[in-house]
Amino acid sequence: MKTRLILYAVALTWLVYGSGCTGTGRLVEGERLYTGAKIKIEKSDKEWSTRLRNPT
Repeated sequence: MKTRLILYAVALTWLVYGSGCTGTGRLVEGERLYTGAKIKIEKSDKEWSTRLRNPT
């Protein structure tokens, strides 16, 4: 019972510390954190296939 209580306390502590960490803490003023790009793919024609073709 005591071991389980200690385990829960350690897990809760790690959860609290882990949720508080972000990558913005070491950024210099004026810098921004890159969070990824948004890509939109549009189909140009109706006969679009994803099969690879041999260029020979």
